[in-house]
Amino acid sequence: MQVDVRDWKHMRLEARMNMAALADGVRVVPLVLNETLSAYDSHRLKKALRLRAARLASGGRLAAIQEDWDGSVTLLLPAALK
Repeated sequence: MQVDVRDWKHMRLEARMNMAALADGVRVVPLVLNETLSAYDSHRLKKALRLRAARLASGGRLAAIQEDWDGSVTLLLPAALK
């Protein structure tokens, strides 16, 4: 994990995760990032981590879904895992 805190309003975080599927057929990977941020005073919109890009180890980009008020990110794999 690399964190750049030089600009507190626009901190940058780069993280790498190694994952293994425990079952065949996995196509979607849900991740919870901002669940503890409340909707009060728009904290989720102001302080939430936002995903810019996700990639496979091979370098291929992953599609992702992240709604503004939701506390999660959903990664969409290009094919079902075996």
